[in-house]
Amino acid sequence: MNKCKLCGDNCPKANKFCGKKCYLDYVRRVPQCFKVGKGYIKPVDKCEECNRGFIKKSKLHRFCSKKCGKINWERRNPDSYKYSAFYKMRFEVFRKDGFRCVYCGRSPKEDAILQVEHIHPKSKGGDNDIKNYTTSCEECNVGKGDALLTEHEIEYVQKLAR
Repeated sequence: MNKCKLCGDNCPKANKFCGKKCYLDYVRRVPQCFKVGKGYIKPVDKCEECNRGFIKKSKLHRFCSKKCGKINWERRNPDSYKYSAFYKMRFEVFRKDGFRCVYCGRSPKEDAILQVEHIHPKSKGGDNDIKNYTTSCEECNVGKGDALLTEHEIEYVQKLAR
């Protein structure tokens, strides 16, 4: 009886591993090894995302798991469904403020570039709640920066937003 290369248990027949699980674990740990089967040798490739070893099932097979493929896709496509919630929230803020800057009243018809801005800046402890967002044009947003508004100014901005 042979001993499994990974766990040391007894192996059936002349195998080097006790089962498929031990074999796959070994392949992932030692990516430069080869799969030796019934008269053929198949090289083990590295996953493009995590660099673990895996056996290719086709020429298009590039990842060791669906999870690695999804992570890679999301990293290469930053404007994917992951950000759709952000765009929806952004539209809701624009609609709440009437597609106008709450500070100067300009709109895109007047060549204003609208941005979503934090009323209470994140750098000063503000959160990402929709109540903390308001619409401002690029000039007003840059001018305000991370300045804190007084309670009176915040009430005025929220009153304009309604």
